[in-house]
Amino acid sequence: MKIIQVTFSIILPIPGILFKVTLTYNTLGLYCTAGIHPCNSNIFENVDNISTIMNDLNTLVKDGLNNHKLVAIGECGLDYDRLEYCNKETQLISFENQLQLACNYELPLFLHNRNTNGDFLNLMKTYR
Repeated sequence: MKIIQVTFSIILPIPGILFKVTLTYNTLGLYCTAGIHPCNSNIFENVDNISTIMNDLNTLVKDGLNNHKLVAIGECGLDYDRLEYCNKETQLISFENQLQLACNYELPLFLHNRNTNGDFLNLMKTYR
């Protein structure tokens, strides 16, 4: 049995911090996505952090693509049923930044949409 080492990165909801974790797997069928869930999008509340967050996410995407393990951006989107975790305006900023990132790399999306009253669809149409 051949052991394959896979390195992947995890962005925690702390701006500017990119943690790398190395795991060993005995299968080739393991792939990942990279993104910020709408309920964790509150890291975008401070406008000064947005470029740092997106630079970290961009680094994560590049590393994943270079390792041929990243297959999509996400889970990203909007969730208006859980506004206690992150407000609507901040979720919109987070989602739009991640849509732009997906467009830049021509990657598919792993999406989240809950009770968004057309906002989700409008952004998807914009970045289609």
